[in-house]
Amino acid sequence: MVRAPRKRTTERPDPYADVIARITAALERGTVPWRHPWRSRGLRNALSNRPYRGINLLMLGLVALEQRYDDPRWLTYRQAEQIGGHVRRGEHGTRVVLWKWLERPDRTDDEPVDRFPLMRLYTVFNVAQCDGLELADPDAGIAFDPVQQAEAIAGGYADGPAVLDDADAAYYVPSRDEVHLPPRPSFRAADAYYATLFHEIGTGASVLLTAWTIGVAG
Repeated sequence: MVRAPRKRTTERPDPYADVIARITAALERGTVPWRHPWRSRGLRNALSNRPYRGINLLMLGLVALEQRYDDPRWLTYRQAEQIGGHVRRGEHGTRVVLWKWLERPDRTDDEPVDRFPLMRLYTVFNVAQCDGLELADPDAGIAFDPVQQAEAIAGGYADGPAVLDDADAAYYVPSRDEVHLPPRPSFRAADAYYATLFHEIGTGASVLLTAWTIGVAG
């Protein structure tokens, strides 16, 4: 008896498995990767300027943190070519998910649902991974007016953590006693920047106090 050859099956990529792995790695480094609500220049598509949401926002935010991308804009390989640029050789893209609701053309009166979701996967690259793109500076024209009283409070915090305006999110790193924030021009108002700064400084103080308390008790 001759058996029919088995059909080859290809595994569908699981976008969530990669997300979970990146979240776990970020937490192990002391970073809370979903703490992004204060950033005004959200991650967005470089051509449409449409902001990313949901799992895409989390995924791209994690990659930006890992690779230290300062630019919040992303685009596909084809989109890079459309604006006169290209993705550099050897660069690795990040998969994003696009959900679309499609109308059911053959719907009958007996069927209650006339739409169904369709998921598509796209690979995008950060602008920092590309050359020759004809794009304006994302922070052009944005000025930051510091609040002197807030600066004095932050500067007068004895033995406070180092504050670095070098990230695309706001977070505290316990292992290095550092607060990382987005660049100051990224905030719509100075008040938002200082609210974020003091929140993260307070987080750091709470972590250190907890560690000290545990050490004394032990």
